[in-house]
Amino acid sequence: MRREMIAFGAVAALAATHTGVAGATSVTINKVNGTVMSTTGLTGFATNGAQMAGMSIQVNFSNSTSETGIWATTGAVSGAASGTGWSVAESGDTFLSTWTLRNTSGLGIDSVVFNGGIGDTLFDTTFGGLFGTAGSARGLDFAVVSGLTGLDIAATYSEAVAIGAAAPVGDIFNTLTVDFSTLGVAFGTGRSLVFRQDTDNLKFAGDLNVVPLPTAAMLGVFGLSVIARRRRF
Repeated sequence: MRREMIAFGAVAALAATHTGVAGATSVTINKVNGTVMSTTGLTGFATNGAQMAGMSIQVNFSNSTSETGIWATTGAVSGAASGTGWSVAESGDTFLSTWTLRNTSGLGIDSVVFNGGIGDTLFDTTFGGLFGTAGSARGLDFAVVSGLTGLDIAATYSEAVAIGAAAPVGDIFNTLTVDFSTLGVAFGTGRSLVFRQDTDNLKFAGDLNVVPLPTAAMLGVFGLSVIARRRRF
């Protein structure tokens, strides 16, 4: 995992801001501790699409409706979730392979929220070129491979995950929100977005628990922790 500097302590609000104009093409990465969670350990650093079954994906449309799909195994190393006119799929090791979001719903998509933990999956992000949380090796921040044109995306990681009683390192998270609506431009129907995002698996199924607030405070992670980094294409 590589990680830019994480600021610990109480933070009143998410500090990432956009100053571009509609039609810009950029990705902003935000990392927010938020509600801290804990697990016993990870299975190892290689996770593929077939190993994320149970993950929840909520798609929020531009008409203020939403739909949730549950990730299912579709092959030996592949998996996907889908709904009415949309799908997200991935095949192979998530550190090396790509994901694809497709929208044929007839509506714009404002955001997509990935809740990995209910499928025993965590989002593994960068950590300054170093190995981060034990057992996770190097990770990858959300990165677009194709389909970004005309979009300004904010990818926000939240619910930082710790191993055991240790404080979270700040590289693995339960939730990823991909937001297309930061400048009022949704991800339009008829579009596909290909992206990369590394994931890890919990060592034991269902072993992800919220850290009580007093304990989180003693670990120095009470409140929000924020990183904001923007990449312009």
